[in-house]
Amino acid sequence: MDRLNPRQLTMLATMYYIGSSILVSPAYLAERAGNDAWISGLLGLMIGFLPLLLIYALEKSYPGKHLGQIFESALGKLTGRIIGFAYFLTYPMGIITLSLRDIGDFLTTSLLRDTPLEVLILFTLVVISIAVRLGIGTISRTAELFFPWVILLILLLLVFVAPKADIENIEPVLASGWQPVMAASLSLAGFPFMEHCLFMTVFANVKGKSSLALQLGKGTLISGLLIVLVVFMCLAVLNPGKTATYVFPTYELGKMIEFGQFVRRIEVIVAFIWFFTIFFRVSFVLYSMVTGLSYLLKLHDYRVITFPVAVISGALALLWYPNITELNNFSKMWTYITLLSGLGLPILLLGGSAVQKMFRGPKPP
Repeated sequence: MDRLNPRQLTMLATMYYIGSSILVSPAYLAERAGNDAWISGLLGLMIGFLPLLLIYALEKSYPGKHLGQIFESALGKLTGRIIGFAYFLTYPMGIITLSLRDIGDFLTTSLLRDTPLEVLILFTLVVISIAVRLGIGTISRTAELFFPWVILLILLLLVFVAPKADIENIEPVLASGWQPVMAASLSLAGFPFMEHCLFMTVFANVKGKSSLALQLGKGTLISGLLIVLVVFMCLAVLNPGKTATYVFPTYELGKMIEFGQFVRRIEVIVAFIWFFTIFFRVSFVLYSMVTGLSYLLKLHDYRVITFPVAVISGALALLWYPNITELNNFSKMWTYITLLSGLGLPILLLGGSAVQKMFRGPKPP
């Protein structure tokens, strides 16, 4: 079996959570909460820890089991297989298609304007499919290799733009009250911190006895604080109005980096950060999807469906979101879908487990 250690899981989770959110979350938060978006980010981070309590309970109830196995154990063979199949066929597909369009739209609007969107998505899927076929061990070790560089580049971005920050841009604090701040916090809580459940697909692959929920909590804390810092800098440097208007405000923030009169426009730092984090995000989701489907379909090897699922994902990314406006509209709706899934799924599985134990009765002495 492909294995990873708890430290690699933490690093992979951190890269996963940073993913698309570091590029687009500042705009979503600023649109709803204005200059208080950074407070919304902190609240969203705290809300994001709640599902980990449920995942910890599932981890203790079903140690070393894949999410597909947990579906069958908690809900029964037939019901668990039907609900599990519906989950793996839809929820990961939504994340993959959204992430692929984020990649494509970012490249076609910011860097590679003359390159067809279809070519970019195809090239991305080929690389990701190869990574998924190599296994979660390879993906996690690669994440471990790039993790310090990604963190370093994010910190350098924050340091380099700090001199341009104007604290007046985030004042007055809570001028509109808590209601818009609380509403905006759901954006970051739902995307990406309500997607913890997908990591239950690698429970069986993690070596050691360390709590997996604890490792996900560490990844949530690291990534959440970095995202909040980026949101704060976008507000302080660009101002809340521009942050809400830009599609990719973090990239615009990178354009503000300059050293004297000779080093300017090195926003490629932002592009580098995002390319790697989104790669790990989509690779992990695709791995979770194909391993879950292969278990429920009783396939001997998940690799046989990796390329077909990747091709379907690419096609749907183009069909579901014909333009960036449709993409943004669906992204806002996706927040509530993932909130429902992030809390509803573990509650459903724990409830099913409790019912199963009730009907089985106490174990004989």
